Amino acid sequence: MKWPCGQCLIVAKHPYGHYYGICDGCAELEEYEAWAEKQEIKKLLNIVLQKANKKKENKD
Repeated sequence: MKWPCGQCLIVAKHPYGHYYGICDGCAELEEYEAWAEKQEIKKLLNIVLQKANKKKENKD
């Protein structure tokens, strides 16, 4: 998924709008942020699972 603000006309006119609340309520931005959060959770979960597998292998 791509950063939605790259094609946004509001952000093109106001480059710092995201920081000043112009983008509040933007459905595309909220969808992107939810997707990014899920990706981060998956990444962290994989790290935890890899560490658990390494510990299990070291015990054997």
